Amino acid sequence: MSWNEEKISKLKELWGKGSTASQIAEIIGEVSRNAVIGKAHRLNLSAKIKTRNTSSSQNFLHLFDISYSIQP
Repeated sequence: MSWNEEKISKLKELWGKGSTASQIAEIIGEVSRNAVIGKAHRLNLSAKIKTRNTSSSQNFLHLFDISYSIQP
């Protein structure tokens, strides 16, 4: 399988919309998830960084604060 302009264009479009590498591979066809990741890297497309759920962190910190505010 080779990357032609049509597939590269579709990769850029879907990557920009936040699609996963697996989803992109399935939509484009004839490419693997790893091929999509590799091509995105070679094209210098922005990395997709998953962040921790903020509310979970805040809930933990809230519980931490409560435990220190309780007087014996």
